[in-house]
This record gives sequence, C-alpha cells and structure tokens, in this order.
Amino acid sequence: MGNQIPVFAQPGNDPPRNSLFRMLRQMWIEQGVEKGEKRLSKELAALLGRPEQAISQWASGSDRREPPWWAINRLCHECGRYLEMRPDMVRICEDK
Repeated sequence: MGNQIPVFAQPGNDPPRNSLFRMLRQMWIEQGVEKGEKRLSKELAALLGRPEQAISQWASGSDRREPPWWAINRLCHECGRYLEMRPDMVRICEDK
C-alpha cells in the first residue's frame, strides 16, 4: 500500500451510490423472478415510497441525482445483503 491514499479516503471520492443502487435493484428484480413475482420499477417505487422517475434517475445517475443511503440500505435489507465499505473499495455481500 505504501504512501498511496486509498480512493475513498481522498476528498471528493465518494462510494458509487448509483451503481450500488443499480446492482441492488437488479438483485431485487432477479430474486422476484426466482419467487415467481413480477418486480418492475413500479413495484420498487411503491416499496421505497418514491416516484418511478426517481427510481430511474437513481439507477442511471441522470441529472446527477444519487439515491440516498437509506434507499440503498433498504434494498440491501430486502435482498438479504449488506455493504462492506473500506477506504479502498465498497462491495455488496450476501448475509449468511
């Protein structure tokens, strides 16, 4: 590691909320398919209590809108996942 400062320990480098949300949204949809449930943006919007447009913007990052951490954590909860965050990386882990 040496003297190099990890990416998320540097000013202005926040974890990628849009991609985390996008991955968790996909996991949530796939888990629904496995259960025989139809899960679309409409259902996710209802689950999170937000308009479908907000869900789409959070996933795409359009208008520089990022999902709030509570929404990411809610999807983690719904998918049986958690985030592991370190100064040099963030990953989605499966609850055991």
